[in-house]
Amino acid sequence: MFKDFAIFALLWLGARFAWRVDLSAFHEDMFRFLTQNQGSLLGSALLVVCCLLIISYLCGTLRWHGPLYVLSRFTFEISQLSLVCLSLDAVLLWFGGGVNLWGQIGPLLASLPFLTLGASCFGFWMYDFNYPLQDRIARNLLLPILSGLIVGVASFL
Repeated sequence: MFKDFAIFALLWLGARFAWRVDLSAFHEDMFRFLTQNQGSLLGSALLVVCCLLIISYLCGTLRWHGPLYVLSRFTFEISQLSLVCLSLDAVLLWFGGGVNLWGQIGPLLASLPFLTLGASCFGFWMYDFNYPLQDRIARNLLLPILSGLIVGVASFL
């Protein structure tokens, strides 16, 4: 998970200082895009998650363990990076501008990285049913929970 923190920090520092991107304007444009296209984004993401589940099941049934592991690992890393970016961005937006990211994107769009994480864990389980998923899931759920608690408690102070 350290590499995800490093990627987020490099992207944030690069956008903020090297490329001189106005992050508040970027987030406003992102929120506008999300609200205008929420239905299509949600439908597309759910279709991708269902396809990941079906492909994982087929690869596990056909005993294609190589492609199954690569697909599960790739989707796991993408979901882990998106959870880290979403969580840290929520805290930075709250303390930087008083914007509650968790409240603005809504519960359906906020749940998509969690669904992708679940689909990748299903692929790991199809790869090896003894695969240690508990520690992976706990580590990835801890940061969004802490981020939500920080934003929630700070909003009442």
